[in-house]
Amino acid sequence: MPRKSTKLQNPDVDFRYAGFWIRFIATILDILIIWLPAVLIGILLTFFVRIEILSSLVFILVIILYIYLDGKYGGTPGKLILGLKIVNSEGKYIGIPTAALRYIGKVLSSMIIGIGHLFIVWEPKKQALHDKVANSYVIRK
Repeated sequence: MPRKSTKLQNPDVDFRYAGFWIRFIATILDILIIWLPAVLIGILLTFFVRIEILSSLVFILVIILYIYLDGKYGGTPGKLILGLKIVNSEGKYIGIPTAALRYIGKVLSSMIIGIGHLFIVWEPKKQALHDKVANSYVIRK
């Protein structure tokens, strides 16, 4: 049986890449939906239980959640609400290992004064540094 070709294998043709501002808004939504409650939970746990390591555990769990959502569902709530998804060059979800690599790249992007995120502005495929590291794309559904 011949293989079915899909147009998604050529990202230049089918993908509508997500630009800087919509990705920035998605990040703001993620801060409100995930990070703000996590910080509050961490503070409350530290204050009431008096075990400071619990706030670090909450932080680690949020990072694991980010990696899981990016790899398995194509994005965090902010991206999904705005109709964005993270895919590989074939248009498929990137998977957990690639999402972990992408997250490490995101930390690096942030460490260099955020310049890694600004790649989105001038790159033709709107890839940030962490997208290039993981060979991923953020596209509009």
